[in-house]
This record gives sequence, C-alpha cells and structure tokens, in this order.
Amino acid sequence: MRLQCKSGQTRRHAMVALASLSLGATGVRAQSPVGQPFQTLSPPITEDRRKVVEFFSYVCPVCQRMHKGLASWAKTLPKSMTFESVAIPISSADLEEKLLLFRAAVSIVHPSLVAAWDDLVFDDLYAGQNNVVSIVRRAAQTLRIDINGLIGLSSQATVSRVVAWVDRAKSYRVRVTPTIAVAGLYTASPDALDEREDLFPMLLNGLVSRSLP
Repeated sequence: MRLQCKSGQTRRHAMVALASLSLGATGVRAQSPVGQPFQTLSPPITEDRRKVVEFFSYVCPVCQRMHKGLASWAKTLPKSMTFESVAIPISSADLEEKLLLFRAAVSIVHPSLVAAWDDLVFDDLYAGQNNVVSIVRRAAQTLRIDINGLIGLSSQATVSRVVAWVDRAKSYRVRVTPTIAVAGLYTASPDALDEREDLFPMLLNGLVSRSLP
C-alpha cells in the first residue's frame, strides 16, 4: 500500500502546503501557565452558538492522553449542544501530515465515521504505534472503509479540507492543543490549569453552563 494522493509529486506538493499551514501551536506544556483558565472571544463566533469544538493534533501528547476523557465528557453535553472535533497541524512531521490527509479523505467520503476513525487512530498513537500504514490499515479494516477510495481522492480535495480546519482554528485564535471552544464564546485549554488535567472537565462544565440561555 502506497500512501499518496494520486502521484508522488502531487503528494509532495500537498505536504509542502500542509507544512505552510501550521498554526505554530504546541502540543506540549507552556513554560508558565496562562494567567486565566479561559479566554472570552470578542467578537463571538455566532454560527457556533450551539457547538462545542475540540481542536486537536494527532502528534500532541496531551491530546493523545486526554482524547478518551474528552470524548466521554462530550457525551454529557446538553441535548441543545453538539460536539465537533477539528484536527490541525502543529508540525511538519511526515506522520502528522499523512494522518491529516487520510482524516480529510474520511471526512469527505465517510463523514459519519470521522469520530470513530479518530478513536482508532488515537488508540494506536497512545500505544506508541507510529507506522502510518499500520494505523490507517487497522482503522480502515475496523470501520470497513476502502483504503483505495481514500487514496484515490485528489490532493486538492484533501488539502482544501485541512485548510478549512486550519482557518477554523485561526478564527478561534488557537495557539495550543488541545483547545476546547464553547458556544463560540469561550476557549479553554488544560494548559491553563498548571498540570491539573483532572480539573479540565469541571472548567468546561462551567463554561457550558455560562453559555446556556
């Protein structure tokens, strides 16, 4: 199985494009904690008034460690709110770029399977697997997705999808992963809690409560 879009040259162009999109975000702890536990967006992003959006990176160790907990927390949201996960690049690492392009392909061909795809990819990454072929093959086989159909998508389609994710993160001024955006009004990251990741769901619950009418 060859991990490319339609040709090696096209894939290299896609990689260069993805590398140039990086937000400069970091998936590791800042040297000093942020002064307040959350940020208030001004102006708010009104189209996301009923959404909670998670911005993550596959290669962020904090994201890998917290993914299952955040996914479980999302299931406790009020019925009036929906949860969405957005993958963004924080490096030009080959592993991240390929996983992003495959996620983009899944989101185009099988949008209802993206959350399950993320779960499987994170399971492998957290277990120390860093072979893209193995990660993608296991996820595709588990979800019964045709890998050839994913690879056959044009690089323009998949890179454009990643561009949209990056633009979304920029609109929220995301600078660290993971970042959770609540109701288009607030953003928060466990980085602000001085290593107390166990308090993060409590912070998010508070922000959700503040945002309810």
